[in-house]
Amino acid sequence: MIALEKSTSKHEVLNALYRGDTVPEDALETIENPAAFKGFKKARFIRIRMKLPNESKRVNLLMRTIFAMPIPIGMVRFFLNIAGKHAPHAVQKTTKHLDHIDEAKRDEVKEKIASSSQQLDTIDFQEIGRYLRFARGTRIDIESEDAIIAIRIK
Repeated sequence: MIALEKSTSKHEVLNALYRGDTVPEDALETIENPAAFKGFKKARFIRIRMKLPNESKRVNLLMRTIFAMPIPIGMVRFFLNIAGKHAPHAVQKTTKHLDHIDEAKRDEVKEKIASSSQQLDTIDFQEIGRYLRFARGTRIDIESEDAIIAIRIK
């Protein structure tokens, strides 16, 4: 009997089995166990393109200028960690500065702030940062009335 290597092709394994050079258990193990998994490619940069149709050409030019260069993943993960720690508290602090608005509008704004604060509590920014590291090749296209955003993770 011949010992089969893991790098042997399926065709060679089946021929060896047909000739009787190997036992079916070894052939099955060789076919079912692929070569070692190399893992996912790590993302290095994020490229963002943003168009705001309701804004002026200058605002769109500013947005294109800000996001002209790809952003390193490490920087994005850093800001996601900061957002995870401070975003819910920052949203709640904005209710202190609503004294100049009339009372009916103030209550409406406070309700919107409370709902957005609850939504931010459900987002785990650190987990997004961990997953983002292995999202190479991902494309996210967002189209709405307010903005057209294209995100590419390289």
